[in-house]
Amino acid sequence: MRASVCPLSTDAHFQIHPDPNARTHCAQHPAWQKHLAERITAVAREVGAAAVYLDEFGLGGARRCYSVRHGHTPGATSTPGEIAMAGQVRRTLDEAGLKDVAIYFEYSPVDALAGP
Repeated sequence: MRASVCPLSTDAHFQIHPDPNARTHCAQHPAWQKHLAERITAVAREVGAAAVYLDEFGLGGARRCYSVRHGHTPGATSTPGEIAMAGQVRRTLDEAGLKDVAIYFEYSPVDALAGP
């Protein structure tokens, strides 16, 4: 199922998750940001969504990615990627004419956790 949902489903794109049985895509990976933003926008348009939900965003530094291929320092937390991902989703929604679609996060907004 995972491969049919995301064409980026290789170990090169995953980061360490606190749950040893789970893997998540690295939010700092540009291809994942683009893919997820496009899918969210397509589904939002298709169903006429008033809001979209970014699950587990805002969790802070609980997840780290040690890849040297994602453009960040190995061991980086997910927070900078979540901020970038949320921005990419917003821009993609806006470009599709969906400026009124709200973005909702599971935890505190990721930019609030990033500090000044």
